[in-house]
Amino acid sequence: MLGDGAQLLLDDYSGDLRKLRDAAETTRQVSNRLQQFPGIGPTGAAIFLREVQGIWPDIGPYFDKKAMQGAQKVDLPTDAGELAELVDVQDLPRLAAGLVRIALDKSEDPLDQ
Repeated sequence: MLGDGAQLLLDDYSGDLRKLRDAAETTRQVSNRLQQFPGIGPTGAAIFLREVQGIWPDIGPYFDKKAMQGAQKVDLPTDAGELAELVDVQDLPRLAAGLVRIALDKSEDPLDQ
């Protein structure tokens, strides 16, 4: 799968993921293009988009369903724009990742640790 994905990146985007981003008009299209790579499904694409928004600002603010579940769990806004206002743009990936960890936490009060 790795070799096939590398070949797809070379063939379709000259080995440059920025060209994948530039070929898409929306974040959803970036996600769809990412899912063309072997082994990358909706969850893998969401993880990529959460992480890349700090260096590709036009992707953000990006908070997938799991991050929004975390925001709701700790009474933060569940609107992407409102969440983004809480941090600097380069910290969006950290906020999104933290919210996902909160969503996955099985304890009663994830802030009580």
